[in-house]
Amino acid sequence: PWSGLFSFVGTCTMGPIDLTLARLAALLDRPEEAQALAQRALEQAEHAKAPIYVAAAQALLGEAAPTT
Repeated sequence: PWSGLFSFVGTCTMGPIDLTLARLAALLDRPEEAQALAQRALEQAEHAKAPIYVAAAQALLGEAAPTT
């Protein structure tokens, strides 16, 4: 239910919740779900103009890419 939101602690953000959900999906060996969540996190971070989280999502997309 928290997908699509940013997490906040006081006045700072911990980034898109989808980043954490993508990492969890990857850990649970759900690469397609992980990639979709990482892509959503990337779009959120780009929209928020948050380069740290853009880079984190891009790195996760590279890790979550299906192997052939």
